[in-house]
Amino acid sequence: MCNPTSGQLVFQYFQKGFFTNQNKDGTYNLTVKVSPEGAGTAGDNAKLKAGATKTLWEKPNEGYYFTGWTTNPKDVKIDSKNTLTMPAANVTATANFSNSVGFVNLTVKSSPEGAGTVTGGGNKRLIDGKAIFSGITETPNKNAPEESHWQFDHWGVTQGDNVAPDSKSNITIIKDTTLVAYFKLINDSQPVNVGGDENSTLTINSTVAAAWHNADDLTISDAGAAIAKEGQLVTFDVKTASNDFRYTERLNDLYFGHSYPPDKYFDYNSGFQGNLEHVSRQYHSYSTKHHYYWWWTADYWGHIYREPVKWYSAFQLNFTFPDELTNPPVGDLNPALQKNLNTNLNPDGTMLWYIQSNPFIVLNNSVEYDNAFNTNYEHENHAYEQWKQNEEKIEFYVPLTTPITVEDDGTRIREPYKIKIQGVETNGKITATTYVNLDVKGNIYKGIYTTPVG
Repeated sequence: MCNPTSGQLVFQYFQKGFFTNQNKDGTYNLTVKVSPEGAGTAGDNAKLKAGATKTLWEKPNEGYYFTGWTTNPKDVKIDSKNTLTMPAANVTATANFSNSVGFVNLTVKSSPEGAGTVTGGGNKRLIDGKAIFSGITETPNKNAPEESHWQFDHWGVTQGDNVAPDSKSNITIIKDTTLVAYFKLINDSQPVNVGGDENSTLTINSTVAAAWHNADDLTISDAGAAIAKEGQLVTFDVKTASNDFRYTERLNDLYFGHSYPPDKYFDYNSGFQGNLEHVSRQYHSYSTKHHYYWWWTADYWGHIYREPVKWYSAFQLNFTFPDELTNPPVGDLNPALQKNLNTNLNPDGTMLWYIQSNPFIVLNNSVEYDNAFNTNYEHENHAYEQWKQNEEKIEFYVPLTTPITVEDDGTRIREPYKIKIQGVETNGKITATTYVNLDVKGNIYKGIYTTPVG
């Protein structure tokens, strides 16, 4: 063919009726590019015969990281060692880079501790401002108290992005996030007709405090309420205590006569019952001139429970806020909600908080047993009532539009805001309620001035 511009003859090679773009020496062109421009360097360009191999390289510039190769034609492959096998055609290989803005951590855990296992999480690089984690699963622990089982309840976040795994067990985050799988204990004993104050005790108390105060601020109002400002962060310190009705028993020298002691001994005392495990067995014998005598005694230890409640502890807190702390007088949405600050607060003034702290055990040895019937063995009075206690700290932003209750000079305009906090045990039926009072005085931005520039 003739090049109409230069007048020179242009030779093209044909193979099976198509252009091959083959060089005169029988080689083909390998061109290496970078995308986007300026993101890094890569190489090397080369002329290769069909079937020849070439190892490529890439290096990201600061602020970028390598995401992979693409080729044209698309069916040309580059293996994990960056090696390309040249086809009978020219090839363009592109090293792709993306903005590198750091890494994020996804921490996964279960609550209560030991109630289940959670998989997934780790540390990943942000790609285009986000990181995708896969394989996020939860599995209830099979080791549950007698006549009960653990059941997955819901996903929650204690810090970071307010997200949950999708249907494919993936999760996308843009900042460090702690994801919690919450489990609840299901009582399998029948019946489970437990009323609000029947066979169980749950106590709750709370205080609320502002994150900071100026030197001239009062920390306690004339009404005994905590004082905060519009727009300020306050913290509720909520403490719960729940009796799980679990008692420790130790029975010594339980007499069995000529019978071999069993591995388990069912004990009943003052409405508490359960199986105790043997600790030791002893064989006693003596003989006379004509007879041989022997008998067995055993020691047992374990826990007995009051029926039907077992192993319950506080599981969730239900907050109820006055309208003024939820919606401003004009009826618009609370600015704290609009800015996603009070993420668990609903427009109706309720907020559900699942307890995240691990309970700690407090023993109470005030329970005494009537041991009159224990005439054939020694009974050690190691019967402790166990209380599970939790302490939760819940942060809340006072809306900027909240009407104040106290003037700067201490003059009261209205009564303190009363906030209801209800604790709920695992079975969902046993509850306890407390109230905290909060005064609002002034605004956090008062006294802050800006000077125009220019």
